[in-house]
Amino acid sequence: MMRRLKRRDFLRIMGGVSGSTLVSSCGSGNGSKKFISYILPPEEEVLPGEATFSPSTCAECPAGCGVSVKIREGWPIKLEGSPGHPVNDGGLCIRGQSSITRLYHPKRIASPMLRNGNGKYRRITWEKAFTTVLETLAASRDSGRTNLYLSGRTTGSLSGLIGMFCGKVGVKRLPEFEVYSHSEVKEANGLLFGERD
Repeated sequence: MMRRLKRRDFLRIMGGVSGSTLVSSCGSGNGSKKFISYILPPEEEVLPGEATFSPSTCAECPAGCGVSVKIREGWPIKLEGSPGHPVNDGGLCIRGQSSITRLYHPKRIASPMLRNGNGKYRRITWEKAFTTVLETLAASRDSGRTNLYLSGRTTGSLSGLIGMFCGKVGVKRLPEFEVYSHSEVKEANGLLFGERD
């Protein structure tokens, strides 16, 4: 025969079950996970803890190796060589792999800087930076000088952005200047293929 459960016993049991559930959900720190909070929801679906991969190009040297960027919760966390890429076929040098550390280095330049008269730099706002650049370019142009843009090798959207900037502010973009010597590459071509160029 089944024993009749009193109301007081029922509440005591439910309180114990609720309390043990609450305590067990607090976790010991070994398996607990943090919630990801976004002020604005991500544009693409982001699954907490799930990594996604995005193809890109390494810009650390003139080779332009293909890379696969490992991204977690919207942040790049690792660069790997892109398998089947015609330049590097999945390999990536230490310089390319370590380039991602610039994103997270505590002493990285995270905002525009303006040099004072004594050679020191101070932070300025983006608005102040844009105004300073545009005023300086206008003063140079008004004095009869030609404004030039010279850089190392750029590709893709960065190259397009630089081109748009130069077009909008009236700056002549010079052919890109490569700071690395290709003498070793030419020597290797001579040894391997019989021609240096």
